[in-house]
Amino acid sequence: MKFYNFANFQGVKTIRINLNLTFLSILLLLFSFTLKSTSYQVECIRIENNGDLTVNVWNPQKGKNYKLTRAQKDALHSVLFSNVGTKNTCGSMPPLLNNPESIQNFKMIEKTFFSNKGDWKRFTINSSQNQTIPQELGSQKWKIHTITISKSTLRKYLEEKQIIKPLNNGF
Repeated sequence: MKFYNFANFQGVKTIRINLNLTFLSILLLLFSFTLKSTSYQVECIRIENNGDLTVNVWNPQKGKNYKLTRAQKDALHSVLFSNVGTKNTCGSMPPLLNNPESIQNFKMIEKTFFSNKGDWKRFTINSSQNQTIPQELGSQKWKIHTITISKSTLRKYLEEKQIIKPLNNGF
């Protein structure tokens, strides 16, 4: 009786390669749907004496489908993690979470903070849809939301939760 070693056939090798490539493609596709989109844009409008920060927020990917709730969360996310200010309007403002320790501390509460019943709502004072189109968008039809954030209240909250250290914490 004669046995054939099918592993040596070129056709079997091609099938294995094709199956591996198909499996890898499916994994990459599934992974791409789980990534968060952070394509929103933030433009600082003004800073009030009481620490309130007013920004315009829009999302070029979502365009006119950009929801107010998402814009409020994106504005807060920007204040927490990004440099919001520009040299022309608000100066340069560092993010509230400006070191690895504070970022790690916030990551532990981030999911509950931004949940539907989360504390994030306490820090968006005033929100509206704006008809003014930022210069870089040209004449496209985007929903642009103007959002006022109580940055000083947010800072106090983060200090109370021991996410960040108080400003007057020894030098």
